[in-house]
This record gives sequence, C-alpha cells and structure tokens, in this order.
Amino acid sequence: GTTNELVCRNMNGSSIELYDMLGKRIKQVSLSTGEKFIRLPLAGLANGAYLVRCGNESAKVAVVR
Repeated sequence: GTTNELVCRNMNGSSIELYDMLGKRIKQVSLSTGEKFIRLPLAGLANGAYLVRCGNESAKVAVVR
C-alpha cells in the first residue's frame, strides 16, 4: 500500500526531520510532551529521495507517486 506520512516510534530525540539529498531541511515536527510517536506528513513533496532523521537514527526514503 501507499502512505502519505512517516511515523517515528520509540523516540530517542525530540523531533523528526526531513532533508533533501543536498542536506537542506525540508520539514521538522517536534514531539509534544507525553507523546510516544510523531507523524510527519509527506503531502506536497516532490518525487525523489529524502533523508529522515528520527531522534538519533536516520534512514533514506523515496517519495514516488
């Protein structure tokens, strides 16, 4: 299936950040007090590869529509 958001669970940090492959931060969503996970909407992003930093971990993701 397809999804229009990324979900980061078991957070070690306080935010989820999305970067383009040139290192420019595109989006950032902060964790609210008491929350265990963050949802990062992907609507409006161009097709391509992005780097997601979720707390202390990072991963490469592709947006394809």
